[in-house]
Amino acid sequence: MLEQIDSNGNKLVRGIVRPDAAVTTHRTNVAAADGTAAPAVDNAAWLVNPGGANTCLLFCYLTFTNGTSPSAVIRPHLRAGGATGKVGGIEPVTIVGSAQRVIAVQACGLDVLCWLESIAGTPDATDLDITAVWL
Repeated sequence: MLEQIDSNGNKLVRGIVRPDAAVTTHRTNVAAADGTAAPAVDNAAWLVNPGGANTCLLFCYLTFTNGTSPSAVIRPHLRAGGATGKVGGIEPVTIVGSAQRVIAVQACGLDVLCWLESIAGTPDATDLDITAVWL
């Protein structure tokens, strides 16, 4: 397959330029979850889809220090129509202990937000890092 490059040196993938960098959200010393209700359509944490990407890979890292191993339930949500659009959740993923999970979200041009539905356990400290990579 012939590789195409635009005038700025970015690779063209199916006619879409993908110059966007990965975005990481870091939550230190997580004590409370976001809850099971869907996030607000105008929540500032939405990751806006950069130019109609079809897939968003979410690399979720849960780490803790001392105490009992935590477990976290993470549910990705999709948003259509921007800050005045509609929101829908997809299947949740559970992470237990110091672990990493990769969630492939079929975004199909929609915005993505990773919502921490619940957190359990009694560690001294729990950190959650979520890195989003658009494809």
